[in-house]
Amino acid sequence: MGLVPPSTPPPAGRSPGGTRRLVLLAGVAFALVSAIAKDASAQACCAGSGALTPGRLALHEDALVGLQGHAATVFGLYDEGANYARTPHYSEYDFEEDLFGAVRVFRRGQVALLLPLVETRRASYPPGQTAATQVGGGIGDVNLSLRYDFLVAGQSHIVPGIAALVGLTAPTGRSPNEASLPLSANATGTGAWQGNFGLALEQSFGPWLLNATELFAWRAPYFAPARAGTPSSTSIDETLAPQWVTLLGASYAFRNEAAVALSASYTFEGDAIINGATSPGSRKAVAVVSVSGAYPLSDRCRLQGSYFLNPPLSGFGLNQTATTGLTFTFIWSWS
Repeated sequence: MGLVPPSTPPPAGRSPGGTRRLVLLAGVAFALVSAIAKDASAQACCAGSGALTPGRLALHEDALVGLQGHAATVFGLYDEGANYARTPHYSEYDFEEDLFGAVRVFRRGQVALLLPLVETRRASYPPGQTAATQVGGGIGDVNLSLRYDFLVAGQSHIVPGIAALVGLTAPTGRSPNEASLPLSANATGTGAWQGNFGLALEQSFGPWLLNATELFAWRAPYFAPARAGTPSSTSIDETLAPQWVTLLGASYAFRNEAAVALSASYTFEGDAIINGATSPGSRKAVAVVSVSGAYPLSDRCRLQGSYFLNPPLSGFGLNQTATTGLTFTFIWSWS
């Protein structure tokens, strides 16, 4: 397969410093690709991206901790026919702060934990009616994930790096059906246990690294009892459809170990089952594009950031809001 044993010198044309840059880039690039999934996870349909966290260890790292800040605003809407339109009588600002950590297990495995705090401001001002503004927040859905690299990028000249992804997302947040505010501004999670499974492929070409990841999410049924004064006046027994997330990314590493990346994702799920019956027209989809960057402050410390956008065009979403925003991440690692 053209394997390069770890004990051998770097391939011809690649300096030891260049190899180290690619090793770091393999960790940074996956984290940058996962940043676009973070935007999707903040939307109602897309918590399956919880199989990804921004805390992937590079090959030379044994553990890390980090903080991530996420800010987004809604500027449009995709209806059930995938038609895009602006939302002139509605505004929304979403914020999230994540504390995460990862530790290496065995030689090629790593376990990560992510604890989110979510805040939302929503305002509705329909013509001729009373405007309403609401602010809410709280703990989001906690995620535990496992990654195992069978092959790493660049280890084979022919076969790409191959990694298995497994995640479990706990419904520690408040579901929209349990939100006490009419605009559900205090909803912070999906309300359902989620099992996430995925496969990631990576390959390096000089200073370039390409990534393709496919994720599958299964959501358990959940029950939201009727609560007086909430948006839902009746109890709801709901099962969200399985969800698929496709992530693609290309990254470039500079000699100073800084990196830039261009990424895209597409998420789709079918119709939900509500109170024992399929809910027609409830399927959801959304596309996200992102430009990201990373800069090493030292051997242990790095900064990451990304700008993301749901394309404001018909056909790029379904029953979802269109958002844009920024993500900033600070990571401290140990080798």
